[in-house]
Amino acid sequence: LYTVHGKGVCEVGAFTRMADDLIVAMLSTDCNQDGLDQVRPLLERAGYRVWVARSAGPLHVFHPELIGWIHSDMWIAPLDRDLALIYPPWCDYETIRYLKHIGYELIEADREEQEHVAPANMITIEPRKVVMPAGAPKTRAAVEDAGVDVIEVEYDEVIKYGGSIRCTTMQLVRDPGPGVFG
Repeated sequence: LYTVHGKGVCEVGAFTRMADDLIVAMLSTDCNQDGLDQVRPLLERAGYRVWVARSAGPLHVFHPELIGWIHSDMWIAPLDRDLALIYPPWCDYETIRYLKHIGYELIEADREEQEHVAPANMITIEPRKVVMPAGAPKTRAAVEDAGVDVIEVEYDEVIKYGGSIRCTTMQLVRDPGPGVFG
């Protein structure tokens, strides 16, 4: 049994599993460097490469227009092993550059839709099949244009506290799927 200890903070909800061999971890109020340093070797031993995204973050005041500063699943969602939905304003550019470097095609979520219903906070059921909150027609069209089957669900209450579908369900356990690196 491993636990994060000392001054470490590491809520794994701050991470997004992109494929069977890639996790995007995010440094934020919910995961500091000390916590990540304790958890990262366990993820790597389990076969994951860990990319570390950095949050813009708050100082003293919560900014509702920046709800993506805590968890990466608020601004990125895997659609397939080389395809993701992303909301770039809540993501550091090095993460965008890295994802493109390893072969990801990135679809951008619509700003107004992301701020109101957080379509990037979705559940991937299988490669190119997702459950997305309703109320994001522009983002849905962009995702469907990339060949992804979208199942919409009315889910507008959870956004009031800064989350959406994935925040409620977390990652689904599924059969092994595609990896990015092998």
